[in-house]
Amino acid sequence: MCSSLQLIYRPDTGEILGVHILGLHAADLIHEASNAIALGTRVQVSVADNLFFLLSIHLCWILSY
Repeated sequence: MCSSLQLIYRPDTGEILGVHILGLHAADLIHEASNAIALGTRVQVSVADNLFFLLSIHLCWILSY
């Protein structure tokens, strides 16, 4: 099983423009992304890298069951 997460944001403002999540439990995780967009959450490059890493680990953990 393969999973993927793609975070699209504006580098100049950090505004999250969209998120693509593919995987078995992507529907469970996309709500967190939509909440972040609705709240106007901004990201920095280092935060986005860590977010991708942590969500990837979470997806792997879910898919291991």
